[in-house]
Amino acid sequence: MKEISPPALELQLVDEAKIHALLGNPVGKRFEASGVCVKDGSCYIVFDNASHLAHIKLTPSKLSNDSEMMPLHSLFSGYEDIAYDPQGERLFMLIEAQKIRKGRYKARIEEYDNDLNFLSAELADFPFKHHNKDLEGLACVYLDEQLYLLGLCEGNKCKGGKTGRAPGHGRIQVF
Repeated sequence: MKEISPPALELQLVDEAKIHALLGNPVGKRFEASGVCVKDGSCYIVFDNASHLAHIKLTPSKLSNDSEMMPLHSLFSGYEDIAYDPQGERLFMLIEAQKIRKGRYKARIEEYDNDLNFLSAELADFPFKHHNKDLEGLACVYLDEQLYLLGLCEGNKCKGGKTGRAPGHGRIQVF
């Protein structure tokens, strides 16, 4: 039997907090956090069931109570992830699915500047048949000085239903 090497780093929990406690539960409802990124010493969190962005300031090894909820430009909810492009100083927010016609959906990606001003929104050039099994994760990467957005499909083969549950067929979409 092959011996397993110990991890290179030992991760230790240094702080934790309930998001609603940091935000004071401002809208009085339950939020389903679905994506987080760090930018300029703060955490930015999107929610699957709200069109708001949480801004939580970080201090050395602690989360700060100096936090706020900010409404986003979109009237849509279903935010699944958020990614920061430090080179272009932009935030990209992923909405899992927007209906384009009966039985067809596309992920919506919104772009915001460094001050969280809305810049644009585009539908990803990849259709889905299920409104809840579309893109689930988002990342920014530069290759040869060109920005690409990587979208992680929720279902295997980028499909919902029985096909999407079959293991071994995960996909990343490159835009």
